[in-house]
Amino acid sequence: MTGPTSVFGDSRPRHFFKYVTAATAKLVLQNLTLRWSSPLIFDDIYDATVDWASFFQVDHPLIDDVLPVVERLLRSNDPLPAGMPPILRIVLGGARWLLPITTMDTVLRSTKARLTAFVDTKRDELLGDNSRWSAVMRGARIFCVTEVPDSITMWSLYADMSRGVMLRLDCTPESPWCSARRVSYSTGPPVVGTREAWIHHFLGIEKLDLSGIAEAIVFTKSHDWSEQREWRCWRRGAALPAGAPLSDLLPLDPREIGAIHLGARIQSTDREQLINLVNGPLAHAEVWQARPRRGAYGVAYERVR
Repeated sequence: MTGPTSVFGDSRPRHFFKYVTAATAKLVLQNLTLRWSSPLIFDDIYDATVDWASFFQVDHPLIDDVLPVVERLLRSNDPLPAGMPPILRIVLGGARWLLPITTMDTVLRSTKARLTAFVDTKRDELLGDNSRWSAVMRGARIFCVTEVPDSITMWSLYADMSRGVMLRLDCTPESPWCSARRVSYSTGPPVVGTREAWIHHFLGIEKLDLSGIAEAIVFTKSHDWSEQREWRCWRRGAALPAGAPLSDLLPLDPREIGAIHLGARIQSTDREQLINLVNGPLAHAEVWQARPRRGAYGVAYERVR
């Protein structure tokens, strides 16, 4: 028998898979809970981390790049942007009033002196967002699954060198993984904005989609992980201070456990205990035994019950 499959229907896998240790599998089956964690404790040191200065290329002063944008606003006959901070409206409105009686260079020199403190403050606020982002990620809860049912690498990394278990997670209408999003893999961090985009944002010309930026960061990983073909469920939460718990146990509908797959090296006692746990509300779940594939690298599965 061929065992689990990840055939696509509406571009989504029919099932998702979770590789775990035998001890974790026992807790899942006994308690019908799954651990959702903050990405701050994931195994990838780059996961959901952010350096806003690097993302927006604002790691050096902004004022000289702000002035060309200001000059375009001053030369325009259009009203100043509705989203512009009041202090800027006052400064630029006064500068426009002066233009007919002086030169643009003079106005820009005066405007630069008045804007520098404001621009520096906005840059410092952005740099301070690094710590605020960490607080947001402490409160975030993510559950990671894969569409790959036969990964030698994941059996090794997450299932205790094939001594653990792979859970097959099926979808019910309420299953969180029914709304999971596929992770994108990249050779570099997600491009969430440019220096000019950030300038336009704090000048009120064109606001950035900060929610979209957060999603780009959470759902992008290094291409080094691409063979895992990961999907993520993300539950946003309140920002949490340092020292707060970084994971929660959330309830699992027993119908969502479609099968368990016992590792090729699983200990006999763990094997027996896990098979015995597939009863009661889990009696519907299939049990499969992993074996090394004959004649080729890979994992094959034999139905146990």
